Amino acid sequence: MIPHRCLKIDMGDLYAQHNDLMLVETKGKHRLTSRRHILKLAKPGLIGAEIGVFTGMFAEVLDRDLRPNTLYLVDPWEKLHGEFFPNWGNYSANQPLKAATAQKATEYRASLFIAKTEVYAGFLEDWAAKFSEPILDWAYLDASHEYGAVYRSLKLIDAMLQKNGIIFGDDCWIKPNGYKSDVFYAVRDFTKDHDYQYLRLDGHGQWAITRLNGDE
Repeated sequence: MIPHRCLKIDMGDLYAQHNDLMLVETKGKHRLTSRRHILKLAKPGLIGAEIGVFTGMFAEVLDRDLRPNTLYLVDPWEKLHGEFFPNWGNYSANQPLKAATAQKATEYRASLFIAKTEVYAGFLEDWAAKFSEPILDWAYLDASHEYGAVYRSLKLIDAMLQKNGIIFGDDCWIKPNGYKSDVFYAVRDFTKDHDYQYLRLDGHGQWAITRLNGDE
């Protein structure tokens, strides 16, 4: 059973073992198609990371669309959420999902990726501390959506990013009624404070930024 036309990896065996995973992936609103277009800003064959992975569905898109040489997948899973993820409404089909099951799904997908893939079950700050110099050509951030957490994550990614690298992300919303998400404010303030510029901010919650003088 394939939950979305963007995905190719057969999850049938895992779905048979974990009904909660099947419901989350097949019934949830993951917006995979609308999130793909921004990836065209990055070149294929580089080194990238996804911060906030959940079950690895979008990681599969990253692997297929960008064909990175190396892909890092970073998520705390049980270390942050305990046994179950929160109910994320339509995203998770109003279905409770065990964090260990989400990690297992990610690891299974990663074992079949084109890219050399490292799955890190822990917090971004702990993973970033493993590296003494910039290694990333791009990173896709989709972890906490709270202002402070997003801002701190951007600072950590900035220290790991090559000079002309790109930071992508999700859930940067500007609604017609004037509502703006915490992610919007965090990304806006980070770009001002750290000499970054927007490459794109679209109507699907997607954003991309890079350093002002990255090409110099």
